[in-house]
Amino acid sequence: MSNDSLRARIRLAIGGDLMIGDRLPSPDGSYRYAATRGRDAALVTVYPRAPIGPTPEALRSMVDRFRAAQHAALVAPGDTAEVDGHACLVTARPEGLTLRERLARRSALPVPEAIAALRDLARALASLHRRNLTHGALGLDAVYLTDRGAVLGGVDTAGTGTVRDDLDALGQVAYALLAGDLPAGTPLPLSRHRRALPPELHHLIDSMVDPDVSRRPTRAEQVLGSLDAVRARHPMLIPSFLDGAEHGARLPQSVTTRVLVAVAAILLAAWLVAVGG
Repeated sequence: MSNDSLRARIRLAIGGDLMIGDRLPSPDGSYRYAATRGRDAALVTVYPRAPIGPTPEALRSMVDRFRAAQHAALVAPGDTAEVDGHACLVTARPEGLTLRERLARRSALPVPEAIAALRDLARALASLHRRNLTHGALGLDAVYLTDRGAVLGGVDTAGTGTVRDDLDALGQVAYALLAGDLPAGTPLPLSRHRRALPPELHHLIDSMVDPDVSRRPTRAEQVLGSLDAVRARHPMLIPSFLDGAEHGARLPQSVTTRVLVAVAAILLAAWLVAVGG
C-alpha cells in the first residue's frame, strides 16, 4: 500500500478535518504520520494487522480504558478506526519536543528539570497501575517536554505489558534524562556522567537500571518517594553549569568555591559594563 493511498484511506475512515503529513520513523512496524486537526498537532498510527498488531476492537477497548485514567501527565488517546483490517489511532501531539529530540539538541537536562520530568512520568505510571493498566511503550519518543511539564503519550496496544516492564522503561528514561542518552549494555554508574548530584539521586537512578532486577523499585510510588526525599534534603539543587561529567565538564566544587566563582562572575560583568560605558 502506497503512502498516498494509505493517507487517503485514513482520512476516509476518520473523517473530519484531519490533515495527514509526513511519515515518521517507527520502530515497531507500524505506520506513523504527523498530522493536524484544525490548529492542533496530532499523530496518526496505523498498526500491523493482528496478530502482530491489535485488532480494531481491541484497540478501541484499550483506548476507552486509557481515557478513564485522566491524568495531567498522560496524553489522552483520540479516535480509533479500521483501515483495511488495520487498527488506526489518532492522538493529540503535545506542543514541545520529545525527549529524544531534546537530548539530540542539548544533551542531558538540568537537574531540577530532570527531577520534575521524572516525577511527572512516575505519577502518570502510578495512575495507570492503580487502574490495572500499563503503558507498554515508554521510551524517548513517548515522552514530551512541554511548558506544563513532561507528558506521556502512547497506549499499551498489545495489553501484555507489566508493571515491571513500565518501571524498567522508566529507569532507562530516568538515566537518559540525567546522562544524556540511554544506557548501553551494563549501565555505567550515573556518577560517570554527572558527578555533582545529590548522592540519593545517584543511588535512585543506579538502582532503577541495576542489572540485578531484584534491586530495582517495584512500584512507581517508590520512585516518587525517593524523588521527594531528594528535593526535601537538597532544596537548593546544584546548578546545571556546575554538574560534573567526563567530557570536559566541571568537576564537583565546594560551596565556598561555587560562591567565589559566582562573585567573580558578578565582578567581571560589572567591570565589563563600566569599561563599555
